Amino acid sequence: MLIYLLKMIACSAAFYGLYALLFRNEKMLVFNRFYLLAALIASCIIPFIRFTVYITGNANPILNLVEQPIKEQYGWFDYTMTALAMTSVLGSTILLVRFIKNLLSLKRRVKNSYKSLDFKGAKIILLRKPVVPHSFLNTIFLNSDEYEGQYIEKEVLEHELAHVRQRHSWDVLFVEILQIFCWFNPLIYLYKRSIKINHELLADAVVVKELDNMRSYQHILLQRAGAQPSPALASSFHFLITKKRIIMLQKKVNPAIAGLKATLGLPLLALLFFVFSERVYGQVVQE
Repeated sequence: MLIYLLKMIACSAAFYGLYALLFRNEKMLVFNRFYLLAALIASCIIPFIRFTVYITGNANPILNLVEQPIKEQYGWFDYTMTALAMTSVLGSTILLVRFIKNLLSLKRRVKNSYKSLDFKGAKIILLRKPVVPHSFLNTIFLNSDEYEGQYIEKEVLEHELAHVRQRHSWDVLFVEILQIFCWFNPLIYLYKRSIKINHELLADAVVVKELDNMRSYQHILLQRAGAQPSPALASSFHFLITKKRIIMLQKKVNPAIAGLKATLGLPLLALLFFVFSERVYGQVVQE
């Protein structure tokens, strides 16, 4: 089990290294979204893969086999592995409780809402207390005074609607669930942060395309940069990457370079498959 965990961490580190080196600062937003999710899945699967390598050899019967009784011995390694397993279960339990608590918190927000409205196929929930605009699944959460006083810009509403339509909450839920079981992998936290950042960039791109006013939107980003944080599972208009978001809005895409970089994920996948999958050797006997 320890070998599997080490292989999984190594795979996730290699995939994230390629992302940080080649993809993170490119405007390959849709590709980056699916690359990060696929990298996490592949990192979990590759160490499980087993294939057989056959070698040729002569038939040499082994004679006089003597069965020796095997004594069960427990040493420091066994106790260490038991302690690690218990720590892993404890950490997973704590994160599972936290995950359920966050879900219930969002459910309470809906239940205790001041008013519910339909908005372009999504649902707007108005809350009495001060809240940063954020979304979860098909629901957008807003402060009632800001919304009814028309202080919430249309760009903000379109941004949250983009999160809903592109189903970003499912990505967040997937990573949160994976984190419950793989919390000891330090790379999971980098993936989680990068996925959320990419969600913000994807939503920004939709707003600029729909409303065609980049300068006005950049001004709104700067105005809302100091807002309070949103719930852990929500997609929020505010995320602490305002500078990067403004830079990426102005960045142009070179399809040829983007396509070339994207293909480099395949050699890495093949290399990791070769290095970290399990090989079982079988013998083809020649008479």
